[in-house]
Amino acid sequence: MTSLSFSIVARRSILNFKVLQTITRRYVQSGPGSTSHDATNAAKRGLNEALRTGENLKNQATSSAENMADSTKDSAHGVADKAKQAAHGAWESAKETAHKTKDNVFGKADEAKESVKETAKRSMNTKKDPNC
Repeated sequence: MTSLSFSIVARRSILNFKVLQTITRRYVQSGPGSTSHDATNAAKRGLNEALRTGENLKNQATSSAENMADSTKDSAHGVADKAKQAAHGAWESAKETAHKTKDNVFGKADEAKESVKETAKRSMNTKKDPNC
């Protein structure tokens, strides 16, 4: 089918006749058995599978990150506990060393004190009794 149309060109005063052909649109038939329907369904299935895969990857990444965080936290607690035990052991050792040192120093001081007393007694005795 053809139709005629008129168009006016601005510079020319002559009428320009163009013959236009009418184009009828054809729509793709998409019934239950058609290939376009199958392709659409395959595309939907592919998209859904891609979405599920992406969600699974996100969940795995989140789970891995949480596991790493828990592992790091546990390791940090372990290191802190070991440091606390080492500090406690060092403190106990320092206290024990201080007690031993105190006992030794006071023990030797007591011995020296007794020795001075004995020496003073002997000295006093020799002054009193020159024959000794």
